[in-house]
Amino acid sequence: MLRVMDDEVLKEIFDNLKPVSYTEDNHIIVEGEPLVKMLFITQGILLTYTRNNDAGTTECLDKGKFFGDELLIWASTFSPFSALPISTRFVKPLTKVEAFALKANDLKIIASKFPEAFRNR
Repeated sequence: MLRVMDDEVLKEIFDNLKPVSYTEDNHIIVEGEPLVKMLFITQGILLTYTRNNDAGTTECLDKGKFFGDELLIWASTFSPFSALPISTRFVKPLTKVEAFALKANDLKIIASKFPEAFRNR
């Protein structure tokens, strides 16, 4: 979805990114809880996995990858009464991780300013 957004929308997203850093072994996102942010990794490695840890459900995310694209879908269908999506994965750092975070509330505001960019994606 991000690849097809125009520069004005991407600039607004970039302007709302907040630098964050995480130390090893602390859960950042917990499966079953509301997904409150997207993470764009700039350094380090994140491990994502599910509670039942079925084969193929563990994934490592490193520099240049991101987590939380469900929030883009949520923003595209947002209504004033829609709840945040529930995370289907645990996310924790395997190493020290530096990233940029985009909070769900900020994404909601961006989507309301540029509804055409989030519609039908």
